[in-house]
Amino acid sequence: MLKMEVKLEGLEEAKKMFSSELIRKATRSAIDRSATYGKKCIAESMPEYYHIKYRDVKAAIQIKRTTQRLNEADIITKGKPLDFVDYFHATQDRSGVSVNVAKDHVTRFPHAFMNIAGNSGKRVIMKRTGRNRYPTTGKKMIGASIPRLTGSAKIFNKVKEKILAHLPEEFKDQLEKRMRVKL
Repeated sequence: MLKMEVKLEGLEEAKKMFSSELIRKATRSAIDRSATYGKKCIAESMPEYYHIKYRDVKAAIQIKRTTQRLNEADIITKGKPLDFVDYFHATQDRSGVSVNVAKDHVTRFPHAFMNIAGNSGKRVIMKRTGRNRYPTTGKKMIGASIPRLTGSAKIFNKVKEKILAHLPEEFKDQLEKRMRVKL
């Protein structure tokens, strides 16, 4: 969940000029629209750094909108760990398994191997826990989840800058929209 606080400039002057109800509605609407814009920014910036699809990120993000009492919106990411083989282009060689989670480097799992899991026919990455060769029981290697990837500093800072730049413009637009309705 992204947490940030924003102080709108010019809010005090607007409170003197317009009714408090108009300011409250414009503020709530601007916060909600900025949260939706933040969802879009997260979904766009994830594929720049990681091997993950825009639609998968967008589907994992939920927005908790403002309420009458609370002028804050939450951007919440939910999701299970993603499978290395399906999402992150896992390949096996003599020394182990290589996975491309991030676009700038390769993650290696030495002594790991790819195996067919049970009756499902799905390929998984495993690492033996004991010394016996058979049966191939071992620890199943699980990939990164979307919430963990969105929590990285480079994604958070990039999205925060965009939202902070977007919110004052959105507040101004919502205020003008409400003024046109009032007249």
